Amino acid sequence: MYLFNAGRVFANSDDTACLLGMRRRALVFQPVSQIRDETDFVHRIPKEQWWLKLRPLMKILAKYKTSYDVSDSGQLEHVTRFRTKESNTSATI
Repeated sequence: MYLFNAGRVFANSDDTACLLGMRRRALVFQPVSQIRDETDFVHRIPKEQWWLKLRPLMKILAKYKTSYDVSDSGQLEHVTRFRTKESNTSATI
């Protein structure tokens, strides 16, 4: 940012205008130019709403009669190797 005569301000870099926000449990200054790409200006909301994935879990915690269905697919792996007795005793300690 440069101050010029007659009170003009020139903002030539991306981090001239920043917002303070939280990202993954940390406070981060994020340039407005990056936030522009992540915002739906028509509806005035973020494009990715991560907290909507928590709604089924909140209903369970509020004791509604509902089930928690996970749509993520996973792979099952058949285990053929047995644990030794040392690992069994260390797991119980």
